[in-house]
Amino acid sequence: MKTQLIAALALAAIVSAPVFAADNVTPLTRAQVQSELARARAAGELDFAGSNYPTSLPARAASNVPGKTRAEVQAEVARARAAGELDVAYSEYPVVAVSSAPGKTRAEVKAELAAARASGQLDFAGSQYLLETNTGN
Repeated sequence: MKTQLIAALALAAIVSAPVFAADNVTPLTRAQVQSELARARAAGELDFAGSNYPTSLPARAASNVPGKTRAEVQAEVARARAAGELDVAYSEYPVVAVSSAPGKTRAEVKAELAAARASGQLDFAGSQYLLETNTGN
């Protein structure tokens, strides 16, 4: 009984193997790949070294639409810069307003620090040591 079952399973495996193999898609020929490459290159769909991520690039045919002139772009940049809408390479992140009020002098800051330490508002992690060693500056 076992031998008949094993024989039946082996026969089924041998018979079904070509059925699965028949579903394989034949690979493209060299000529087909070259023609696809030429078509993609002509349509502007190629992305070199990931420079245009994401890779779903629009066709370059839309680039025939007339754009803005250099003067129009420069005027738009000047308007955006004046309105504070222009962020250059995240150099001002987070964006904070610059105070136009005059700042304190070094002497005023040192006097304020000494007053805070004297009143006990600022005395942590050896700050008294720093005050005693840097009084000559």
